[in-house]
Amino acid sequence: MKRIYSIAMFAALALFSSCSTEVDNESNVDIAKSKISIGLPIAVSRTTMNEEGEASWVDGDTFALWAESRTGAFNLNGAEFKMMYYWHSTQSAVFTSNTNSIADGTYTYYAVSPMPESVNGSEATYTIPAEQQGDSFNGAYDIMVATPLEAEAVVADKVNNLALDFQHKMHVLKMTIAENNFSYPLAKVKLEFPSAVVGDLVFDVKNLSTAPAVSNEGKSITINTNSSANVGDTIYGFVIPTNINGEVKLTAISPDGQSSQVRTFNMSKELKAGHITPMSLVIPDILRITTLRFSIGQNNL
Repeated sequence: MKRIYSIAMFAALALFSSCSTEVDNESNVDIAKSKISIGLPIAVSRTTMNEEGEASWVDGDTFALWAESRTGAFNLNGAEFKMMYYWHSTQSAVFTSNTNSIADGTYTYYAVSPMPESVNGSEATYTIPAEQQGDSFNGAYDIMVATPLEAEAVVADKVNNLALDFQHKMHVLKMTIAENNFSYPLAKVKLEFPSAVVGDLVFDVKNLSTAPAVSNEGKSITINTNSSANVGDTIYGFVIPTNINGEVKLTAISPDGQSSQVRTFNMSKELKAGHITPMSLVIPDILRITTLRFSIGQNNL
């Protein structure tokens, strides 16, 4: 089976910087485009983001591609493409797939990244888990959906240029540890919200105007930190876009399983897709447990 090749220009999809800023596709056209290329299979799908909030492809990134013909049939139906190598910069890369060439003609292309957990027709299913690895920006949770694109058939054994425009669909919490009263490094940080922030999502790639269907929702998120986070460190959490209006509870857990007290704070904010919320965390003191011992004296009855 021949491989299909094409170039993916991820150009600095500027998620966010120190404040919440939206991806500006009009003023950053080159940055928001993704010219698809296809390459050799590499492990896990992920992207990365630097301190300026610029995202780039990394080894192991994947995306799923659909090609809908004029008759409405899918000649590619969520085909998996895996990163092979960079193309001039980290914002563009070559991806490959073991799928065959499709028949000549004009197609409407749809794409999502990373590769979804399952594909059913034009629907792609993902999970934003309640427990996440967050010691660095984790592209496994950075769900992106491309704007539909009309282009000619992609074929094998050549580089196909598809100017796919990927949009970030999750919200990122960028949490910096400002103060640690816990006396231990942090193995985990748990945040409990008044509304759902995690769950299973189903995107219809043909209907971007409709919000994804959400099920198995949860109101808390636990960030794993590799047991070493402390003052000055930054951790990341991905949540479903939502409105938060109420009390948030913060708890820290040490490497040996000890828990901090619960700190509460109020939050009133719309967590928009494609934005980041910077948070300054003050970790509370350790949860102190008082032990009472009772003994029964001699019974002289």
